Amino acid sequence: EYRLEIDVREDSGTKRPQLVLRRDLVVPDVSVTDLVGLSDLTLVTSIEQSTERDSPFYKNGLSILPNANQPFGNILRQVYYYAETYNLQKSVGDDDYTALVYIAEANQAQPMAGLQKRTKRKPKSPDVLVGQFDISTLPSGSYFLKVALLNNENEALVEQGRKFFIYNPDVRVE
Repeated sequence: EYRLEIDVREDSGTKRPQLVLRRDLVVPDVSVTDLVGLSDLTLVTSIEQSTERDSPFYKNGLSILPNANQPFGNILRQVYYYAETYNLQKSVGDDDYTALVYIAEANQAQPMAGLQKRTKRKPKSPDVLVGQFDISTLPSGSYFLKVALLNNENEALVEQGRKFFIYNPDVRVE
């Protein structure tokens, strides 16, 4: 367990901060647990193969350019995602598992038509999940990108979601 604290000062000579931001963080240690783990979903503007290990955007052979504010739409017409799975072998053994990734409207639980991907995968730790969705036809609004890891009985082992926003002023809601 950690506490992140950021002091915002007007200039470097100020002794008292103008604003203090605090956030408690829990970082699970997946190396000492038997539970299936799924990292936070990172929504990104691009994913490319990379060998630049010193880059702050390097992860598992890829260059991941995060979209920190998470607006997508008329300029960023693709939503790219990155996540890592852990300890799947301890739950599914040598059996394949299914990665279900989909986009849902913020107030709905089910995937939107045409915006889901279901892939069978061999378990390994970590396993990297990357992909993208074309969101150019979606109207402005709030959405969730969701990931569920499923066993052979189609039961969810672990799930994760990330809210994001789309601004598409030219797409009309019917």
